[in-house]
Amino acid sequence: MSLFNRNSTQPSIWLLVIICAFTFFWRLGSAPLFDLDEGLYVSCSRQMVLSGDYVTPRLNTRQSVPPYASPTPFFEKPIMVYWLSAGAQRLFGISEWTARLPVALLSLGATLLVAYMGSQWFGRRAGFFAGVLYALAPMTIVDSRQMTTDALLVFWLLLVLFAFTRLLGVGKSPKLSARGEWGYAALFWFAIASALLTKGAVAILLPGLIILIFLGMTTKERGFEKWKRVGRRLKSLKLVFGLILLALIAAPWHFAIAQRGERDMDGRTFIQEYIVRQHIGRFRGSDKVHNAPPYTYIGYFLMGFFPWGSFAPVAFRRRLPDGEHDSKEDEPYLFLLVWFWTIFVFFSLSAAKLPTYITPIYPAAGLLLGRWFNRSLEGGADRALRGGMFLAVFVTIGMRIGVELSPRFARPGNPVPLDVLTLGRHATDILMVGSFLAWFCLLWITRTRHARRLGIAIMAVTMFLFTGLFVTEGYAFLSRSVLGPYQRLAQQANALAAQGVPVVYYQVDPRRPSMLYYSTYAPYERKERPLSPLLLPLLLQNPKTGVLVITKEQEYRKRLLAEISGQAELQMELMARDGAGQEGWVLTRITLKNGRL
Repeated sequence: MSLFNRNSTQPSIWLLVIICAFTFFWRLGSAPLFDLDEGLYVSCSRQMVLSGDYVTPRLNTRQSVPPYASPTPFFEKPIMVYWLSAGAQRLFGISEWTARLPVALLSLGATLLVAYMGSQWFGRRAGFFAGVLYALAPMTIVDSRQMTTDALLVFWLLLVLFAFTRLLGVGKSPKLSARGEWGYAALFWFAIASALLTKGAVAILLPGLIILIFLGMTTKERGFEKWKRVGRRLKSLKLVFGLILLALIAAPWHFAIAQRGERDMDGRTFIQEYIVRQHIGRFRGSDKVHNAPPYTYIGYFLMGFFPWGSFAPVAFRRRLPDGEHDSKEDEPYLFLLVWFWTIFVFFSLSAAKLPTYITPIYPAAGLLLGRWFNRSLEGGADRALRGGMFLAVFVTIGMRIGVELSPRFARPGNPVPLDVLTLGRHATDILMVGSFLAWFCLLWITRTRHARRLGIAIMAVTMFLFTGLFVTEGYAFLSRSVLGPYQRLAQQANALAAQGVPVVYYQVDPRRPSMLYYSTYAPYERKERPLSPLLLPLLLQNPKTGVLVITKEQEYRKRLLAEISGQAELQMELMARDGAGQEGWVLTRITLKNGRL
């Protein structure tokens, strides 16, 4: 039974599961926690397991001298990411693999749901292509392998929009019974509530915009009658029932954490941090580090959905290569375009920009591209295939140039590690060679169905090789030279900290919260210079044991040595060093000479 047979189901499903097993699960726990976000979320979830407090996310860190209550509340994100990671660690033990298991499982679920939606709207083979393209996108692979909110949000929003299309009968969706309507309405609002508990208000705003724009475009009436008709169509969502269900699921946690009245490391309450700073402030651009111009997401999409995003300019057109037209595909096609462009434009208008913000458009892109590849590989799109592949080649050249220029744009005192540059060169080499081979295949080999399939298959194999490099050589580089040095020193301090020795993480900028996951103590995270005013009270409290300090090699050589040697009553012992040269880290113990001032 051929994989490309339109009536074939089982080979496609199992092949898709095998692809996901490789891209999402293979060596899932082989890398230490990534910083910044994963280190924060998993450290908090581990603390939940240890403390039994599943309401307030907390970091095992201290705020100042004298310290406030430790561990410290962390209010930046809603609770779902912590609940899922903590649940897995509670069931299967505390480890990197168990902490990441929920995000890998939901990425698998998203891929299968994309494939199912595509098969319902455009045919089984188009659905299979959509699932493969989504699963083999670099950003999908990266997000599925770290416990952050992005892949979780994609799954919940995908579930929301899937339930909506079934309720409205978009495309070839069969008519629902009364019981089926209530079931899908419950699924819709459950997914909305889960998305709200994953990412906040944007989880309601994005699907709300998509649904209203789509209904407005597909309702024929004009003026006031149009919106009356839209209101009648929205009745299928069971709004009263849904809002009650949403409140029952999402409100209890928000109320419980707000009424505790605790303050985070910066002295902010839950309302001040979560509502004001994280919601209103980020959209208005208060997060200056991530601000970027509106066109930034064009590049992010081409790289994050590489190489398939290079075919978007032709694949997003209504007309298909073979000239065939199925009117039942028009509504799903329009819905996917609204889905894609609503999110793309929304985040382009936002001041803060990160590559992960637009990942909710990836399922829509995969479905549109799966629809197009399903027809284009049969013929009539040779020129479009060659053009898309040439753009992919151009993107890989840009990636390689970016890797070579990255040292020039590194922050002062925070150089790009040599191993990271090496990994970037190897990764871009794989993508460049694969893209050139596929382009050559499409350009010169006889234009037959098999030649087209060979060109696309080369790119699929290229993405497999990219994944293999990322989870083998990439993980080894990160463990050895990037993440490992400071994480190992944080672990090395565990034994002395258990004896009551205070630990200070000094001038760790940007923050490395994964250190907290590997520590069994509550360190002081400080950036003030000089360090002595902080140390003296701690040394008076611990005159015999002294204080442990973990800092960067650069900070140790340039400032800390001179500062401590200039204090007649202090002495410093270098206990451990990890990492290469200026990119390394040190663990020192500072004590009072003669045990007193």
